[in-house]
Amino acid sequence: MKKLCEVLCVWFFLPAILMTACESGGENNSSGKLSYAGTLAGGCNGKQFTGLKAESAGEQPDTVWYRVSGDSLVFFSGLNYICCTPFTTIADIRNDSLIMTITDTCNMLEDNCYCRCMCYYTFEFIFLGYSGEHYSYLVSCYNKLAQELIILDKGQL
Repeated sequence: MKKLCEVLCVWFFLPAILMTACESGGENNSSGKLSYAGTLAGGCNGKQFTGLKAESAGEQPDTVWYRVSGDSLVFFSGLNYICCTPFTTIADIRNDSLIMTITDTCNMLEDNCYCRCMCYYTFEFIFLGYSGEHYSYLVSCYNKLAQELIILDKGQL
C-alpha cells in the first residue's frame, strides 16, 4: 500500500511540475543564478566637447563581442554616434535570451545635447553567475534621430 501511494504521488506531482515549467517559459538557465550586474560606460560617455573633433566614424566600426571570465559574462559594444549624446542602457534575461539595449535619451525640445562631431562610445554589459549555459543574445541601439532600433549584433553563446 505504501509503495502504491508513492507511485501515485510521483505520477501526480511530476506532470504538475512539468506543466508549471512549460508555462513559465522553460527557463534554460538551470542554475537560475545568471543576473545582470550593470553596464560600464566608457569611450565618449560623459565627456564634454567644446570644439573638439573626434576621429572619423569609419576608423572604428560599430562592434560587439563577448568574453567569459570566471563566472562573469561580459558583452562589449562600441558605437559610433553623435558627440555629447546621453545614453541609458538596459539588459534583460528572458528564458534563454539576453537582450541588451542602448538608448539615445536626448530630448532636443528641452536640451541641446548633440555636438557637431562623431564619437566612439563603449558599453560593457556585465552578467554574473554564468556557468556555460547556452543563450541567444541581441544587442541593439535605439537611434532617436532616425527613430529606429538598430541591431548591432545577434547570435548564440
